[in-house]
Amino acid sequence: MRFFLAGIMQGSRLDRGIHSQDYRQIIREAIKTRYPEAEVICPFEMHPTSVSYDDQTGKRTLLHEMSMAAEADSLIAYVPEASMGTAIEMWQAFQAGKPVRRPARPSSAKPR
Repeated sequence: MRFFLAGIMQGSRLDRGIHSQDYRQIIREAIKTRYPEAEVICPFEMHPTSVSYDDQTGKRTLLHEMSMAAEADSLIAYVPEASMGTAIEMWQAFQAGKPVRRPARPSSAKPR
């Protein structure tokens, strides 16, 4: 089973910074606990410096990630705030008939 791990990177930031990516390891571990043989596709692991890509490389990378999202068996999306890239990946998976899920909010987390 192949899971695409979508989630916020830059979100609505205007600088070249990124949001914490700690959630990716937590979600990966949860997937692997339930599905030990699963393949987890993580765009951030494949492209940790994507915020510094030139426009052409960034576009090519996004288009490739969109196709991977549609080809995975399932998409898990972490979206604590607006993320256009994550929204596009979710849409692609949905259009391909794949389940799109979000992790449950931890009981200690408070909504904003």
